[in-house]
Amino acid sequence: MATHEMHMRIDRSVPKKRLPGFPRFISWDDADTMTTGEGQIAVQVTMEEDLISISPRWEDTYDYGVSTEADDEGNPIFSDYPQGQISGDNGVLVCDLEPGKNFILFERTGGMVRDYRNGAVVPASIVWSKAKVSGYLIVEVA
Repeated sequence: MATHEMHMRIDRSVPKKRLPGFPRFISWDDADTMTTGEGQIAVQVTMEEDLISISPRWEDTYDYGVSTEADDEGNPIFSDYPQGQISGDNGVLVCDLEPGKNFILFERTGGMVRDYRNGAVVPASIVWSKAKVSGYLIVEVA
C-alpha cells in the first residue's frame, strides 16, 4: 500500500490579501503528485498549527472525493462530491486506485472573524466569513 502525507492549504475561498503568508492551492497545477505501482493508498491529512489557529470553527471532518475522470484540459471531474468524510482528528483515507491518473480532493470548512463588510470596516461588529482549506493529490498508477 502506498502512503502520502497531505498538508492542507488555503484555497481560493479566502482572498490572498486577507491571509498573504499562507501557502495556497489555486488549481490542480499546484497539486501534490506521486507515482506508485500499488493498488491502494493511505493518505494522512494534516493541518499545520498556524493554519488551525485562523479559525475556531473548523468542521470535525474533511470531505473527500476520488476520481479518474478528467475534462479536456486535464482537470478532474468529481460527479458525486463529496464521496465521503474522514475524521478531522486522525484524518486518514484509505482508498483503492485504478491504473492511470487518480485525483483525490480534500476540503475542510471553518469560519473566520472579519471586521469589514463589502470592503468597508464595520466598527464594533463581528462578521463571520467562510474559511476553507483544500488538499489536491494526483496519483499516477503505473
